[in-house]
Amino acid sequence: MWYKNLRIYQITRDIEVNDTELQAALLSRAFAPCNKHQAESAGWISPLVDNLTFDEEAIPELLFEKQGTNIGFKLRIQEKVLPASVVREAVEERAHSREIAEGRKIFLREKRQLKDEIIAEMLPRAFHRSSHIKGFWDLQRNMLLIDASSASKAEKFLRILRESLGSLPVIPLECKVSPAATMTSWIQTGLDNNQLFVADECELRATDEEAALVRLKRQDLAAEEVQAHLNAGKQVIKLRLNWRNAIEATLTEEGTLQRLKFSDSIKELDGSYTKEEALQRHAHEFAVMVTEITAYIDTIISALGGLTKTDWNEATE
Repeated sequence: MWYKNLRIYQITRDIEVNDTELQAALLSRAFAPCNKHQAESAGWISPLVDNLTFDEEAIPELLFEKQGTNIGFKLRIQEKVLPASVVREAVEERAHSREIAEGRKIFLREKRQLKDEIIAEMLPRAFHRSSHIKGFWDLQRNMLLIDASSASKAEKFLRILRESLGSLPVIPLECKVSPAATMTSWIQTGLDNNQLFVADECELRATDEEAALVRLKRQDLAAEEVQAHLNAGKQVIKLRLNWRNAIEATLTEEGTLQRLKFSDSIKELDGSYTKEEALQRHAHEFAVMVTEITAYIDTIISALGGLTKTDWNEATE
């Protein structure tokens, strides 16, 4: 349930969709397992599926969850596992056999064709593995927040949501002041914010052609040696921040958040829940998580000078 990374996107046009329309849109790209000849399949599942240990008949059929003005989604990706070394060995063996049988050299172009043939033969027998990408749509702020460790994973989530809805104009979060410049000033002159505090980790990068990196952990970032790096022209490109002693995360120069860690006081639920009450527990956790995350994001955006743009005349599809 608890997100580990955040990539934030601004939706550049109001999208009006009711629950019935949203369910129908998600059903158009509901998850289906890979068929024999598919290498990958991706689609929406109920955000509750992997959180329940009792009979799955208790799971609502909705492919989204809603708490207030936040809508949660869960994308399942199933991939066939074909180890590159196994494919490569099979290609070499078949190429060698053909060279002997036909008395000629097998060149690269033909090996590529052999590789395609072998993959097609192996796919029906291949094992598969599954992964998930979670995200939620903040209707109040008109933002999408995706729990993805890489841009490619976030783009996959966005692409399938866009295909489901028919249109989804978004841009990555843009603030008036660059995160790198802001984080560098926080280390140089201190962070004047009663909710946000510098922790003990950062990553520095030189601005010259060599772009030398310095990674610091469990370090007093106000120390002279850190200041010496900054005085030499290095910029802070990652900085560990503590927000209200409730969430710790690493802010990056791209404006993403990595390695989110929620405090025990945030994760702690009132009362105990039985197995049959797992739906209630999940709903409560989701509500708490999105409330804390959106408040945290508001603080970060404010510290970065606010959003570059909030009114959109033309949507970017």
